[in-house]
Amino acid sequence: MNKNNISFYLSVIVFALAIITTFNQFFSTIKGLCIYIPYFTILCTPAILVFRSKLRSLHKEMNKLSVQ
Repeated sequence: MNKNNISFYLSVIVFALAIITTFNQFFSTIKGLCIYIPYFTILCTPAILVFRSKLRSLHKEMNKLSVQ
C-alpha cells in the first residue's frame, strides 16, 4: 500500500467514526444539530478531499490507458 491509499483508508475510517459517534446526538435533540453539523464537516472534509483526488487520479490513469 502506498501513502495515498493509507490516507484514503484513514479518511474513510474517520468519516465512519464521525457518523457513528454523533448519530444518537443528532436524533436525540435539536440541540444536537448545533454539535453534529460542524463536527461532521470538520471531520469529513479531509475524507472528501482525499476521495476526490483519488477519483481524479483514477480518471487520469483511465484516460492515459484509453489513449494508448
